[in-house]
Amino acid sequence: MGKLSMGWISDKFGAKAGAISACLIFSGAFLSLALLPINPWIFIPFVILCYGIGGGGITVNPPLMTNRLFGEKDYGKIISVLTMGNNIGGAFGGTVAAWIFDVSGSYRAFWIIAATAMIVAAAARIAAFRIKKKYE
Repeated sequence: MGKLSMGWISDKFGAKAGAISACLIFSGAFLSLALLPINPWIFIPFVILCYGIGGGGITVNPPLMTNRLFGEKDYGKIISVLTMGNNIGGAFGGTVAAWIFDVSGSYRAFWIIAATAMIVAAAARIAAFRIKKKYE
């Protein structure tokens, strides 16, 4: 459902809206995970919804964003670098989360860091689209 939702947002509102909304929705999942101990019954549905939809953007949005920002020339090279960048979080996130848990006894700090990283990613995507518009 997440990939379909992100595809619909990108088709309906454009690649920029899809790319930015994926980051913000995914950030909502991490914030909900940080707040989960307060009241699981309130935050579990938000975690499921935001993680499911935002997670779909991981595979849907990078190709659309790359095409919109850079066009067809050197698309393969650019998308491969972008995909590697996207996968760094997944590759090291679990280890960082475990280390934070070992040090603090809680995952809350990690979830806040992950949410912040997604907001920074959204800001970077906004900047990328603004730079592209400036040079068009």
